[in-house]
Amino acid sequence: MSNVEFEPCKHTAVLGDGKSTVEITQQVTLQLSLYDDYGNLCVPVTTQLYVIDTLGDQIIIGLPSILGEFYDFFSAALERGRKRRPEGANIIGRLQELVTAIHDEVMRSNPRSRCLRKLQGQLTKLCKRYTDRKRQILDDPSATQVLINNGAGSNTIELLSSRKLGAVYADRRVEDMYAYLRFMAEPITTVAPGDIVEPWSADPDPESEEILNTPDPVSFSEDILHFMELDPMEAREEHR
Repeated sequence: MSNVEFEPCKHTAVLGDGKSTVEITQQVTLQLSLYDDYGNLCVPVTTQLYVIDTLGDQIIIGLPSILGEFYDFFSAALERGRKRRPEGANIIGRLQELVTAIHDEVMRSNPRSRCLRKLQGQLTKLCKRYTDRKRQILDDPSATQVLINNGAGSNTIELLSSRKLGAVYADRRVEDMYAYLRFMAEPITTVAPGDIVEPWSADPDPESEEILNTPDPVSFSEDILHFMELDPMEAREEHR
């Protein structure tokens, strides 16, 4: 750093433990470019640094600078971290929605095979996307194992994290839930293997209760026999 111009100053800095202090007699103004999450250099930021001989070439960005000239950089990094949820967490949320949909359909008096097959297809597509991402992360040599918990030291979850691909669960919770839901979504049948069933012994697509309870639209009253006894002219006169 021979080409850096140092300026004299008189400052007392409090170290990270909140108690220790160090007297500073030099400061320097530099343009710093920090690396983002993808290894790219950001726009240079002009900042003033105090010189501590024991740090060598290391730079510590303190709270005043974090809340000042570097605020945009760190707030953007925190926002990306907040949005970067594990892929598995998104999958789990979607699976929970499908649990409700499958349960509601199975509990119907006449579960609809077409609806169950549709839910089953959504399950398969969802799990395939997750397993493909998990396979990519497992093949990524830079992927690491990360342990997270609820802050109380319990319910620890192990993730497989990749800088470029995100994170997935290290265990098989998503795959096991998929297998269970796929079994639930199988169209229900009471026919035993080998039984001969008469064609159309059951309505393959029964009408809904709303349709059955809706009367047919007619222009005459419920006395149909009286209407049928009228000739066309009388019918027009009575029901015009």
